[in-house]
Amino acid sequence: MGQYLSGLKNKYDNENFKNNACFICKKNVELEELITCVRCNIKLHDKCEESIRGDKQSFCRCPACDRIGSLGFKNIL
Repeated sequence: MGQYLSGLKNKYDNENFKNNACFICKKNVELEELITCVRCNIKLHDKCEESIRGDKQSFCRCPACDRIGSLGFKNIL
């Protein structure tokens, strides 16, 4: 598991990650605030996802593919 997390951190720390923009606000997404869709692989800021969801929904829905429960985050220690 440690090698997996190390590889994942290196994957998202490289120069290619700096080119990934938030689907909502189009700004760069840092690793600490990264939310991704497991279906369509878009990237979001955690705050942008919360602002879309609002207080009326208790579930997460991807703004791109409209699938319920497909958003998650990368847990990097």
